Amino acid sequence: MLALPPLNALRAFEAAGRHLSFKAAAAELCVTQGAVSRHVLNLESFLGVSLFMRSHRQVSLTPAGIAYLQEARDALLRISDATTRARARTNERTLWIKAPPSCSIRWLVPRLGRFHARHPDIAVQVTTSHDPVDFERDEIDVGIHYGVEATEDWQHERLFNEVLIPICNKSLLGRSRKRHAARDITGQVLLHSLRRPTDWRQWLDAAGLNGFSATQELTFENSTLTYQGALDGLGIAIAQKALVAEEISSGRLSAPSDIEVRNPLAYYLVYPNRRQTPAKVQAFQSWIGNEAGLTRRTD
Repeated sequence: MLALPPLNALRAFEAAGRHLSFKAAAAELCVTQGAVSRHVLNLESFLGVSLFMRSHRQVSLTPAGIAYLQEARDALLRISDATTRARARTNERTLWIKAPPSCSIRWLVPRLGRFHARHPDIAVQVTTSHDPVDFERDEIDVGIHYGVEATEDWQHERLFNEVLIPICNKSLLGRSRKRHAARDITGQVLLHSLRRPTDWRQWLDAAGLNGFSATQELTFENSTLTYQGALDGLGIAIAQKALVAEEISSGRLSAPSDIEVRNPLAYYLVYPNRRQTPAKVQAFQSWIGNEAGLTRRTD
């Protein structure tokens, strides 16, 4: 059995011995000076020797402390190096993706099983955010960018354009397959996302209802909740076509009008400009390009 000291106490001792200051060690470790002092006392109790000579406002190492610090520091550096190498091996086979929340939930994640089936050796980590992709700040390999064409600082590939359509539960307007007039649609409760306040206005203008103002509305925090409201029959939602195509195809949702609004906005796959693109990024680029091609056929 290994005779190991408490590791937090060892880290506190190493930092305090290196700085010859409990205060500086506390600042480095983001703990209180009292916590460093307690850790060192615990380590001294565990070892049965004094490691520091304490005087007013300063500390110095005892001969035992000097010897132990060198051994402890070497051991911690070896552990740090081993950890860095292990994490590097993990990162080589892990693909880190950042994407907008609704696109992740409604388009990317339902398809990831097919990527895993094709590349079982690549682990995938997905984070979601409405914030723009920033490869300097975010520890990610690829991102899905929503907006106009991506910056020239990135490699980018258009996935699919934004097309706005109304959607609802089939039971809301009857189960007839006929398309409904815009007035039929606006007579219902209109659902929309708080983050996308102009979508209905765009569609109503395209339908020739420039002066129309909805009298019944339900507003949700995001698109995913808005589409769920449509599925639950709460009203008619304005939706990004690509994000509801599966439900329309399966019959869970209905598109009650042929009127579509095509915006200049789109979703793009983006990744850093590099001399050599990692194999895991190349694999994802090829796969997501095929998936996006299938989506574009429904535009």
